Amino acid sequence: KIEAEDEFAAFKGYEKNAGYQTNYLEALLYYLAVKEPGHFYLGSVNADIGTPTLRRYYHVVAFFPYFDILGNFHLDVYESAEKTSIGEFIKKHKNAFTALVRIRSPQIGVFNP
Repeated sequence: KIEAEDEFAAFKGYEKNAGYQTNYLEALLYYLAVKEPGHFYLGSVNADIGTPTLRRYYHVVAFFPYFDILGNFHLDVYESAEKTSIGEFIKKHKNAFTALVRIRSPQIGVFNP
């Protein structure tokens, strides 16, 4: 889990106990792919809902940020067992936050989603 004490917590769009604003995820995951290649991320999407306001975690997503052999950045997003684009994900959850959990890919030195 990426905690508030980590260098990533200072990234614009972070809120303690909620995670990162969804519209900042693409830039954050690019940064993480540069700084810490070989990881993928599980995200728990959440938002403040109702009166009184309560934070509800309502969706799980998997993010696979990586660079191909030519150095092009890719971000594969899987939600509800289907591949989707980061643009579609952001559009659907634009007012939400996403808490991230970092997971090292199983084979050290090889990351090819």
